[in-house]
Amino acid sequence: MERGLQAFLDELGYERGLSLNTQTAYRRDIETFAIWLRQAGITEWGRVTRDSITDFLQQQRSAKFAPATVARRLVAIKVFFAFLSAEKLIADNIADTLVVPAAGRQLPRIPSEEDVIRLIDVKLAGGELQRQLVDKSAQAATLRDKAIVELFYACGLRVSEMVALDCSSIDINSATVRCRGKGSKERLVPVGAAALEAVAEYVDKGRSRFANREGENALFLSVRGNRLTRQSLWQIIVKRARDAGLRGRVTPHTLRHCFASHLLEHGADLRSIQRLLGHADIATTQIYTHVEQARLRQIHKEFHPRS
Repeated sequence: MERGLQAFLDELGYERGLSLNTQTAYRRDIETFAIWLRQAGITEWGRVTRDSITDFLQQQRSAKFAPATVARRLVAIKVFFAFLSAEKLIADNIADTLVVPAAGRQLPRIPSEEDVIRLIDVKLAGGELQRQLVDKSAQAATLRDKAIVELFYACGLRVSEMVALDCSSIDINSATVRCRGKGSKERLVPVGAAALEAVAEYVDKGRSRFANREGENALFLSVRGNRLTRQSLWQIIVKRARDAGLRGRVTPHTLRHCFASHLLEHGADLRSIQRLLGHADIATTQIYTHVEQARLRQIHKEFHPRS
């Protein structure tokens, strides 16, 4: 049971970019549920039933836990079982039909387009700039990191999708990237000229500096020549955001939010964004509707004769 929980926590931290406090809360709630399951003789997530969950929630209510606490634990269980199902670690998502009182999910603060440009074209400090003038590996890493940011913003990929890219995943001629998302579903996402240029420059001038093993097909490599991990990719974005002087928490998942929000601001429709993000359900994409509503209010204000 611990293996499934750890994989889930990695997803929260490196894919969704949730804070350590939020991850800790999820861990605490799922571990509380796991302890109750073991006491009930259930030691595998695949053996949990819908009745198991409702019995646990009833026990929590009987133990005088606050309604908000019980509701939060149900949310944690639903998110956890959705993850297990998407990763094929269980046969069915038995928590899917359990209803939680709506609390209204909100997006974190989304960096502006200007902020993203600063992140892409981050200016190096004097010492770092001097080091790059003599260190070829540092120069290669800078090209790699810029290509990563450009590609995140151009395609809205998940962290796991980005680290899984091979050199053959990007088709320069059709300007598309082929990625494999949740549930091993494959999709093609268009890539803009700026991102293609940054990737091409990294491949031409930087990747060979790291590619020290024959047959390594990964697009983004570490200085040791290995495929980048989700953790290292997360650290690259966080450091780059700090170097760019951006306020607030910026993670790979933040750039996925930027991708969707900025598309909406420029007139894209939710259904198209759903397909680009690889969301199985349009309801997941509807977190961005506040952007669309703000744009519609602005249109109404500008063009309605009595606004």
